[in-house]
Amino acid sequence: MPADTPDRRGRLAYNLGGLAMLALLIGAAVCWRERILFTDPSFILFRMLLEGQPIISEHRYGAVVTQVFPLIGFRLGLPLAMVCWFYSVSFYVFHTAIYLVLGLRWRQYGLALLLPLYLTLIVSDVYFWPNNEIHQAVGWGLLFVGCYLHLRPRPLGVWQHVVLLVLLLITTNTHPLVAAPLTFVWVTFVWARSGGWRGLLPRDGLYTLAIGLGIGLRYYLSHESWYDGYKLQGVRALDWSAVTASFQSGQLRTMLGYAELYWPLAVVALVGCYAAIRSRAYGVLLLTMLAGVVYTVLVCVTYPGGFGRVQLYYFESEWMGLGLILAVPFILYGLPKLPRYVMVAVLLISFGARTRVLADSYAYYHQRVNNLGIVTETLREAGMPKVISYPATDWQAYFGITWGLPLETLWASALADPAAISLKVVDTEGEVATAVTDFRSNFKRLRISEMPTEYFGVDTTGGYRLLTTEESETLRELLQPLPD
Repeated sequence: MPADTPDRRGRLAYNLGGLAMLALLIGAAVCWRERILFTDPSFILFRMLLEGQPIISEHRYGAVVTQVFPLIGFRLGLPLAMVCWFYSVSFYVFHTAIYLVLGLRWRQYGLALLLPLYLTLIVSDVYFWPNNEIHQAVGWGLLFVGCYLHLRPRPLGVWQHVVLLVLLLITTNTHPLVAAPLTFVWVTFVWARSGGWRGLLPRDGLYTLAIGLGIGLRYYLSHESWYDGYKLQGVRALDWSAVTASFQSGQLRTMLGYAELYWPLAVVALVGCYAAIRSRAYGVLLLTMLAGVVYTVLVCVTYPGGFGRVQLYYFESEWMGLGLILAVPFILYGLPKLPRYVMVAVLLISFGARTRVLADSYAYYHQRVNNLGIVTETLREAGMPKVISYPATDWQAYFGITWGLPLETLWASALADPAAISLKVVDTEGEVATAVTDFRSNFKRLRISEMPTEYFGVDTTGGYRLLTTEESETLRELLQPLPD
């Protein structure tokens, strides 16, 4: 086989992407404390152990696939550290499995390569906040598109249609934000595979309609919910003035302020545009720019305000889909036609540049874990297993997000000693005294007897103690502020 054939070239690119996926998986295995002892991961994992079943919010059923791993560890009675480790690696085990199926089984090298690009181009702090369901939705979506393209050349049986529709329904239900990248990848890849209008099949149109119906169902389920419904207010009120205002929003200005973190995206996008122009794929190029603008507007009308480093992890997760969209021209026209050294250079830049950025993010979250350890050990030595401190703003320099501290400190202490410690910080003095059988979690009280006591030995001999101002200040003096 000649060295310059698209198949050989595709395998080379696929192997480079595989190395990136392996690096991400190894990072998740090594940095499991930084990824799990933080806000939602610690909260969701605690609820899984508490209820003994997957935790599905807002009908996001595609998230079950990553929750199976820690639940198996829990059922087997594995040590708490192993349960946490399973949860951390489960996300990249899922993505790696999809990558292997797309490339090794179906030979969809370009489509597969979108996954490591999605997971690296607009990524820094979000690497340490793994459980936003949008990532699983993108994985399921790429699996759906890959399965369809693999089966497309042949007649489809009933069960093949069932599998495709189930994959589609899982994709659209797992996160509403997947609608834009899913639709764009579907349209561009089916168009490229068909070679234009004349190559389109009737079922291409039927599945396009099915995608629209799936997105419509997701919107119906979300529009009145307590979580997604609130975030869709900007979309429901969308008009031309909102569109124009989005380009002056604090959200966009803040992300542009962080643009230096994501400069490889510009390389991928520009090389892809150049390749598309050389291939005279003006329609795909125009559609890419349109999809990028639409995605930007949707994010900015949903979250119009600016933000700081403390929230960077969250908003990166919302913007990652833009990286996937802008990478499509490079995949469709750059990989098969540009010189091999250009293709390799672009991929090495895209993946290699993340090393320094992720190292900086690791320093932030590692210091946070260190602070959790100092707090729990100090309180343990002082004989104060359950404490409350206020105001919460005094702790933000050391933990950033503080609402998850009750469970984060519980996890951090239980990983070192079964006699668990918990610190809750509140905005006002509020209610301090609680019954000795109560545990003050992030958002509600729990009976200690109902908790998984094999992992968390929460004190039942006394209530919560309110730290004095002096005690809180003394404790904070032992901590290191989080890096900028």
